[in-house]
Amino acid sequence: MGDVPRRIRIGGLTRLEQRELADALPAERVDSAQEDIRLGGLHGDLATWQVVIEAYVPTLPLLAAWLLKRRKKSVVEVEIEIRSSDGVGWERRSVRIESSEQSAPDAEVLRQLTELTQLRQAVDGATSEPR
Repeated sequence: MGDVPRRIRIGGLTRLEQRELADALPAERVDSAQEDIRLGGLHGDLATWQVVIEAYVPTLPLLAAWLLKRRKKSVVEVEIEIRSSDGVGWERRSVRIESSEQSAPDAEVLRQLTELTQLRQAVDGATSEPR
């Protein structure tokens, strides 16, 4: 029996970041939209994008890899929003990525995503998908 997928929203992305994330995940699990340019913005402001992902156990490693790819410093914090379990609102959370020679950042990011989404990790390599 599979876990119920959780919806994750990531905003403030450039068009390139949006395309890279959409390309990294199964197409049927990703919705993208251009965000409104804030009032008072200057002419020529670049529009930002948001991506909503239907996350389940097999998509978490793909999302973790994309988050790690964005890292340009030793410590990066990425804000994500997770659809509340009642389906009404969004809960804002942070994924903190720290890299050092002794750490395995991919495992840590995957652990954080699993904890935030409350999806169970697959046991012995088995994966669970929504029905």
